[in-house]
Amino acid sequence: MQACLTAIAAVGPTFELSSGDPDWGRAPTAAILILSILVGILSFIEAVKA
Repeated sequence: MQACLTAIAAVGPTFELSSGDPDWGRAPTAAILILSILVGILSFIEAVKA
């Protein structure tokens, strides 16, 4: 479930960064994107192991 939520959470920053002018600035938006991708991957790996 967490992997799905973080994948959804990664969509917003992706669109924000592709628009060229993120509302929160580039660094915070990129940080959210990177964290959501990493947590999503790790959550998926843990779910597959279980």
